[in-house]
Amino acid sequence: MKRTSTVAVAAGLLSLGTFLPMSFAASETQFTAKIDVNGQQISAPTAIAAYDGQTKTTYIPIYYVDQALKAAGFVASWDGTSQTWSLLSSAGVGAGIAVGSGNANIDVNGKLVKKINTLVAHDPSAGSNAQETVYMPIYYVDEIIKSFGSPLTWNGKTWNIGNYGGVFQIEGATSMKSGASEQLALTATKGGTITVPAQDVNWTVKGQGQASVDDEGNFSSSTPGVYTVTATYGNNDATTQIEVYGQPAQVIVGFTNTTKNSDGTLNNTIQVRVCDDTALDNTVSDFNGTVQLALSPDSGTFANGGIVDIQNGVGTITLTSPQTLPSGTETITSSNLLSSDGTALTNINYGSIQFSYTALAQYLG
Repeated sequence: MKRTSTVAVAAGLLSLGTFLPMSFAASETQFTAKIDVNGQQISAPTAIAAYDGQTKTTYIPIYYVDQALKAAGFVASWDGTSQTWSLLSSAGVGAGIAVGSGNANIDVNGKLVKKINTLVAHDPSAGSNAQETVYMPIYYVDEIIKSFGSPLTWNGKTWNIGNYGGVFQIEGATSMKSGASEQLALTATKGGTITVPAQDVNWTVKGQGQASVDDEGNFSSSTPGVYTVTATYGNNDATTQIEVYGQPAQVIVGFTNTTKNSDGTLNNTIQVRVCDDTALDNTVSDFNGTVQLALSPDSGTFANGGIVDIQNGVGTITLTSPQTLPSGTETITSSNLLSSDGTALTNINYGSIQFSYTALAQYLG
């Protein structure tokens, strides 16, 4: 890309770049530029064609370039106090970019990669009463973004930027207790992984009860249920489901696996879940303790005397059948739910399950 057809960046803060008065000198001209993301126009800022040293180039308010990069999935921010424009990139910066000199800095992943000269001028698009803002030569922005391996084009009036191209996902707990709070984070992976600042993410929550995500990315809910959380950054979305559970209210028993031994007996893996009383039977993931399982005499043998160790709301135990399989229907019952400190829980609905050894054997062949 030729420097005579470069663009620049703007933030809404007054900066210490070269000041341009409202009446521009003959060597500076204004024109309307266009910024597209994936071919879709998102802004039409007023640009300034001015000299950067001995070379004439294009300057644009950093605000508009900042918004374009965010729309494309990049993480960018401007600090008017330190005169630093910061970018995060999991791909790193390509070789061959000289730091140079200037009154402002461009950092990538906290490291200075370029110094540039900015301009300070009134942005006509912001209205007649708006303060001056910072303009920045886009040539250098273009150079750095291209070094990330991202598609960019500039034809002298239109700057088109392609998507970041990373994989966006929400990091954080997928199960939590009602009334608690869990930190969520939106990450983008492209080679490495970066975290999008929570305040720049638009969070939405859908579900049957009361739940929300604040500006710092903290998810909280006072109502048990399953919630779908969506994080939007620019044109990029990521979703996750969070199960919010209440107090232990029931024990659910089920089969997870059956294998046949050489002597004809069956080993059955029985799963026990401690759940709340919601319609979705949410697992109480912070419950640790034990529960007792029982079976009719001569109908099989439980490991550990039928006492199931519950960790994070779930436990399993092995039931071995008699060598001669009973032909009738058997019933496994649950009782005596104890917390890890030995306290017996009250008002628990104890579940049971009926099964047939004969049916299990036939299924295994």
